[in-house]
Amino acid sequence: MDEEQFEAVRNWGEGLRGDSREEVRAAGQAIVLLCAEVDRLERELWNEKALVSEPPPEDASGEDGEPSLMEATLRTRLRHFAGALYTRPAKR
Repeated sequence: MDEEQFEAVRNWGEGLRGDSREEVRAAGQAIVLLCAEVDRLERELWNEKALVSEPPPEDASGEDGEPSLMEATLRTRLRHFAGALYTRPAKR
C-alpha cells in the first residue's frame, strides 16, 4: 500500500467516525487507531534501522576489536529509549 492509499484509508476512517450509527462510528475509530499504530511502528522500525546501521566509532572498540562494555550498554539503553518515545499506554 502506498502513502496515498494509506492516507485515503485514514481519511475514510475519520469520515466514518462522524456517522450517526454507533457501529459505523466504532469502525471508523478502529480504522483511525490502526492507522496511528502503523505510523508508530514505522517510526520505531526506522529508528531501529538507523541505530543498527550506524558504524561504531573507531575508538569505541576494546583492544580485541570488540565493542567495549560501555558502548554496548549505551547502545542498548539508546534503543530502549528510542522505542519508548513512540510507545503509548493503552486507552481503556
